[in-house]
Amino acid sequence: MDEIKKLIEEIIATQRAFQGRSDKHDSAVKNLQAKYDELVKQIVSLEIGGGGGYSAGKRDEDTKKYEKAWWMTALRREVNDSDIDRHFQGKYSQDFEAMIRLGKSAPAEVWNSMQVGSQPDGGILCPIEMQRDVYKRMWDDSPVRQSVKLMQISAGGIEWPTVTDDTVASGWVGETEPRPETASPEFGTQSIYLREQYANPSLTQKLVDDATIPVIDLVMDIISDKLIRTENAAFVAGSGVNQPRGFADYTAASVTTDDATRAWGVIQHVVSGDNAGFPTVSGVPGASDPDALVTMVSKLKSQYRAKAKWAMNRQVAGELRKLKDGEGRYLWRDGLENGQPDRLLGYPVMLLESLPNIATGAFPIWFGDWSRGYMVVDHLAGLRVLRDPFTVKGKIFLYTTKRVGSDIIDFDALKALKIST
Repeated sequence: MDEIKKLIEEIIATQRAFQGRSDKHDSAVKNLQAKYDELVKQIVSLEIGGGGGYSAGKRDEDTKKYEKAWWMTALRREVNDSDIDRHFQGKYSQDFEAMIRLGKSAPAEVWNSMQVGSQPDGGILCPIEMQRDVYKRMWDDSPVRQSVKLMQISAGGIEWPTVTDDTVASGWVGETEPRPETASPEFGTQSIYLREQYANPSLTQKLVDDATIPVIDLVMDIISDKLIRTENAAFVAGSGVNQPRGFADYTAASVTTDDATRAWGVIQHVVSGDNAGFPTVSGVPGASDPDALVTMVSKLKSQYRAKAKWAMNRQVAGELRKLKDGEGRYLWRDGLENGQPDRLLGYPVMLLESLPNIATGAFPIWFGDWSRGYMVVDHLAGLRVLRDPFTVKGKIFLYTTKRVGSDIIDFDALKALKIST
């Protein structure tokens, strides 16, 4: 087992070395490609034993390809889909469902193949198709994942480089004039640690025994729904203790200071001008003063505005729909075409239900470039499932875990609105 892990590690290192090389005729690139091809062949031909797997004497070519496909998938590294035979992925999915239904009562070859992907305390790795479906649904149902920077890693966390002081001097010189050294930016790191998220849905033994639809579909729907809701809430308001850190967790220390003089790690907020929301426009019935929203846009540096979005919950969005300027014109513009977002002051709006409502001292509205300001990091191992038929008789619990982390990575890219005078 250790041998094949080392072999795949070498494959990945080799692949990384020649990816992105522009000169395909370079002899070094050709040598790397040849080494990569040879390593893949070794994976296919290697006798993979251990963990209750097939014995060497009974292994046919299909079995070898099947286990090779599983290992390629299980490590969840940068291996192309072409390296994984989809036919054998499908076989693993069938075996996974048999394991969910029958546990150790499943046929011996099924249980043995599952053991390859099992860790004593970590459960069994979900099939790649199931993981793709779950993550696709999480992306579809999560405005945060659609907007922020996403990354996958194999470690327990990531150190992301940050510029804590981007003041860089420059100037103009003549052809023969001296060129003195200029000031350099100051760099730091932002640590994002992966936190374990879990779902523990249960299926009755009767349902599992009598179900006429694939149990794996039920599992995927139940797990996806639970993971999506808890994940979205953490991305907004997570404390960073045993959960991802949400961007709204920084509001307690936020200030009105501009980017040039504000300390790194602190969010800038703009006050609304009224403890109940927005000030009214004198002499114009039904009109509200949108100056605070305009100020939020102007406070954001120009390099962030091209991809900037508003964020608020649906109740706040309902209130902003009513905002009018001094001439009685609505500031909100509905998205007229299917799939097009609503817009406020020309910028798209995403709805995050975990953000607070309008109230004194609350921070209900955010604006910025989320793809540069906030990062979500997933672990490459994906989803693991531990089948538990013992805790409650007559029920099968499917304890499912995944690891994810998140945090702000650029504090100039996001602005908040505080309901205050």
